[in-house]
Amino acid sequence: MSLFEEKPASRHSFPMYFGVVLLLILGGLTVWSIVTSTKIDDVTLCEVGKSNNVTVILFDKTGGFSANQSRMITKVIEAKVEELSEGERLAVYKLDDREYEGLSQPLFDKCRPQSEESVNELIENKQMVAKTYNELFMDELHKITENLNKESDAYSSPILESLTDISSLYSIDKNLKLKNVILISDLLQHSKDFSFYESSSIKSNLKKLSLLPEFFGINVQVYWLLRTGKEQKMQDNGVIEWWEDIFTASEADDLKVRKIR
Repeated sequence: MSLFEEKPASRHSFPMYFGVVLLLILGGLTVWSIVTSTKIDDVTLCEVGKSNNVTVILFDKTGGFSANQSRMITKVIEAKVEELSEGERLAVYKLDDREYEGLSQPLFDKCRPQSEESVNELIENKQMVAKTYNELFMDELHKITENLNKESDAYSSPILESLTDISSLYSIDKNLKLKNVILISDLLQHSKDFSFYESSSIKSNLKKLSLLPEFFGINVQVYWLLRTGKEQKMQDNGVIEWWEDIFTASEADDLKVRKIR
């Protein structure tokens, strides 16, 4: 054989070269994944060091919920979760009429994690993503809605105080940007500062109130729980107009009110 003749290529060369290239690609993807991966907080499921848009849901259980109201509230929460983008934060509170006389500790406070539908299976574990979404996010949220029918003996109904606490709380942490406030309540304020159970209260001047939330640029949605009997008459006596004045004075960006019977 002449020295200038080309040696026939080995039949094993192509698979070997292909394997090497594939390993290099997979190695590169692994390195890229490590370099670009974000650190997620184990408790909140939020990206560490990143600011979050927050939707707050506030429950007023002081008057209890009917079976239909509980069902509708569950639907409301499920709809709000669907509206959240990946990484947006959802916080759920209730009125605390005893220890704090205003806003409770959060019942739920997590960022919406990635769902399995958006998984890149080349670099992500679909089962782990699904487990995080279902067990650490949705299941925890369902525990709240499952307890809606539990009795709630209340001494007062500090709605205005709770709303003021929300506006104060989210103005302190600059990494939390309050975007939406969803209030689920019969709107029958009853506290030391103000009470609809006093006949003259509805006509009170807002300037005399010691508390007023600041919701500049924030969307506010109210799900108004309709009552029966004496409380129904109270609700028909200018309550919603009074609250509309409150939210106007708080400079809320957009107010929507929906009734739940």
